[in-house]
Amino acid sequence: MTLNPDLLRSKNALRMSNEGWKRFLSSALVKDTLIANDRFKTADDTLEISEYIISKATTIPGETREYQITLLVYAEYGGTSEIVREKTRAVRPNIPGQILIVDTEMAGQLVGDKGPFHSICAEFKKNKFDELLLDYSSDGPQVFRQLLDQAFRDGDVEVMMRGILNSGRRGEFCSHESAVNHRLYCLAKRLYEIAKSKMVLEDRVDVPQPIQAALDHLERNLPVEVGVKELAEMFGMNRGHFSRQFHKATNQTPKDYLKRLRLEKAKGLLRDEEEILPISKVAEQCGYTNASHLHRDLRKEMGMTPGEYREISRVAAFYAYERFLPKNKQS
Repeated sequence: MTLNPDLLRSKNALRMSNEGWKRFLSSALVKDTLIANDRFKTADDTLEISEYIISKATTIPGETREYQITLLVYAEYGGTSEIVREKTRAVRPNIPGQILIVDTEMAGQLVGDKGPFHSICAEFKKNKFDELLLDYSSDGPQVFRQLLDQAFRDGDVEVMMRGILNSGRRGEFCSHESAVNHRLYCLAKRLYEIAKSKMVLEDRVDVPQPIQAALDHLERNLPVEVGVKELAEMFGMNRGHFSRQFHKATNQTPKDYLKRLRLEKAKGLLRDEEEILPISKVAEQCGYTNASHLHRDLRKEMGMTPGEYREISRVAAFYAYERFLPKNKQS
C-alpha cells in the first residue's frame, strides 16, 4: 500500500515491534492489515497501549474482558466507521481526535470506509479500570459505562493517552510504576467527568441569575483571590444559600470552580503556538502565586508537567484539527 507523506512519517517513527501482538498475529485479519506499530504493556498486565497503522478495518474478537479506548489520529478518507454487533452498532466519524470506547467481551465487526487508519489504542483489564473509577467515585463504573459505544472528542483524554504512551516508550511502566498509575487514574477520572457531564446536561436546571453573574465574574477575574463570603455579598446572597446554589449549578464549590478555570486557562496558554510564554508567565496570568502551584495542579489533574503538556498538546490530533477549522465551526 502506498502511504501519503504524513502517514509515511508516522510509519517510520514506529518501531514495528510486534512482541505485544503475539496473541493477535495468529489471526490473518490482524496479520494482513498491520502496517506498523509500537506496543507496550504494564508489568501487572493492567494495560496494553499501542500506536499503530492498519490498512483496513478489522474485527473485535469478543474473547477478552477489557475496555478498549481507541483514539483516531488520522484516516486517509472521511466518512464513518461502524462496529456492528448482533443487536447494536456504534458509529465513529473518521475525524482526527475521535475517541471510541468499547467492551471487548462483545464481539463485533468494524466496517466502514477503506483505510489506512492511524490510531492510538489503550486496552485496560475491566476489573482494574473499574477499581480506578471506584477510587474516584462510588458510582464510577456505572457512570463510565455511559460512554461505551459513544464516539466523542476530548483534548484532555488524547493528551493523557499520548502521555501514557510516551511513558511506555521511555520504559517507565516498570521503573516509574506509581507515576504511571497516577496517569491511569487521571485518565479514568477524566472519562468519568465526561460521562457525568453528559448525564447532567440531560437533566440540567436553569442557573439563577446571581450565580451566573458570579460565574462570569470569576472567569473575568482569574488572578483575583476572592472568598466565598465576599463573592456571596457581591451578588446579594448570604454565604450558605450562595454556596448551595453554586454547587447545585456547577457541582463544585466556588474554590474548586475557580481552580478549574485557572487550570483551563493555563492549558490554553500552554497550547498557544503564536505567543509562547514562559511557564512562570502562564502561571502569573492565570492567578497562580508561582509556577510550582501550576505544576502541582496540572500534575494532579493530568499526570504531567506543564512542559510535557505543552509538548504533547501541540501534536495532538484534537487541537490540530481545531486549529484547522474556521473559528465559527469549532466545537
